[in-house]
Amino acid sequence: MSKLKIFILLNAVIYILLPFWTYQTRGVDIVDRVAFISIIIVVSFVIYWKLGRLEISWPILIALQVGVIMHFTGGMILNGTRVYDLQLGLIRYDKLVHFWNALVGFFFWRLAFKQWKIDLGKMEIPILILVVLGCGAVLEIAEYIGLFFVKPLAIKQDLYNNNMQDLVANLLGGFAAAIVEKVKGKFN
Repeated sequence: MSKLKIFILLNAVIYILLPFWTYQTRGVDIVDRVAFISIIIVVSFVIYWKLGRLEISWPILIALQVGVIMHFTGGMILNGTRVYDLQLGLIRYDKLVHFWNALVGFFFWRLAFKQWKIDLGKMEIPILILVVLGCGAVLEIAEYIGLFFVKPLAIKQDLYNNNMQDLVANLLGGFAAAIVEKVKGKFN
């Protein structure tokens, strides 16, 4: 079994178990999380089916795993505050999670395109940034749909603004990865 298949199967288990523990320990209604998790599981299995033959390096898979753990840690409560809402200097933890996942996603998709022998040429960096933005947008849309059906009033109040800020963090993560790529050279 490939490293990517092991990674995706492990994360399917994490996506099923961890959110329930995270939100039930807080006494929060988790129906919106169930909708979000269901969409993510479907996407994970599509990725497993389509990308399972990719040979992804352990450093990239570990970095992706760190992003998954960062995401679920964000839903936990620390000193009465949701971790996602904590400020780390000028940056909210939530934006750090999006930035990290976009940065790692850039390298994941770069490697995937290379293994598929797709030469993006001089458009490689802009295309990879757009792919990263697209992946981040799909996750935000999944979260939005989950909330829309469970808490439509919350969406009307503030969450749309938050989702747009998340997409901006994804964009900045993609740009940061592009800068690292240019400064450090190519890595797998």
